Amino acid sequence: MAFALTAESNLTQLLIFKTRSSGAALRHLSGKVTINPEVLASVREDVARRLERYAKAYVEAHPVL
Repeated sequence: MAFALTAESNLTQLLIFKTRSSGAALRHLSGKVTINPEVLASVREDVARRLERYAKAYVEAHPVL
């Protein structure tokens, strides 16, 4: 499953009058996936190493405030 959330907020001022507008949109896509156990077993360690690298890079790039 994948999703995207977009939001927008606008403030317009003309002399002493202000107008605000905002909106949000949520899009999603889902599907069905099957995994061949024999293929997964043969690449399990390679996939685990790659996921570990991506997870570490993500954590380093997004520090907790």
